[in-house]
Amino acid sequence: MDDFKQQMKTSLDESVFNGLDISPKDKMRFIQQVKSKAHQKKSGKRMPFYPQLVAAVMVLLITGVLLKTFTGADSGTAAFIEKEAEAVFGKDLIIPEFKQFEISFAAITIPEFLDKPSDLSISYSDDKKEIDPVFDEDEEKVKWEKAQESKLLYGPYSGKEYFRIQYRSGQVEPGDSNEVKKKTINGIPLEYQYINKESGEFVFAYINHNGGAYLFEFNLGQEFTKTDADQVLEEFVEQLE
Repeated sequence: MDDFKQQMKTSLDESVFNGLDISPKDKMRFIQQVKSKAHQKKSGKRMPFYPQLVAAVMVLLITGVLLKTFTGADSGTAAFIEKEAEAVFGKDLIIPEFKQFEISFAAITIPEFLDKPSDLSISYSDDKKEIDPVFDEDEEKVKWEKAQESKLLYGPYSGKEYFRIQYRSGQVEPGDSNEVKKKTINGIPLEYQYINKESGEFVFAYINHNGGAYLFEFNLGQEFTKTDADQVLEEFVEQLE
């Protein structure tokens, strides 16, 4: 009889079988069943863990893909820029996110002669790739900020820039040029202008909102058209509401 059986028999004799009219053969059969179940339980403890782990990982991966698909730009990036900008400008701002475009750059210009922020610039690209290696060094970042009289918030990342948004405190006065068009999106008025120059085709637009102005500059081409610019403006207005 091995040690396990002997220990089991002694324990059961002392606590269970005393006072029971049961044969030695039945005792051993009972012990064998207990031993078999104990080994099954022991060997099965870790087995369910692996499918659960795989399932958990798959849920995380799928969740990440869905968030990327539906939000486009990194929500953490937009929230970070918004928080930093609100602290500098002292008012609530909207840093828009778009499904098909990534934030690749953001900086606040603070001219020395003004001693207050003049504007916040945000660039949107098709897909941000790698950060400009120059800005890997803190010393170079400080040099850039000093030369540009700006505070770098994010990037710059490589990628094809399709448009940029500039935020300024105060209102932009309506234009008086015949080339400036006016329209309303969901009750929000805006002005825009189409410009064709040697350097390319552009659409400029602005929206006054909550004591500030959002100015848009779209770079048009085969990959980004007037229709795309209109879609961006509509999505932005939706985020204002």
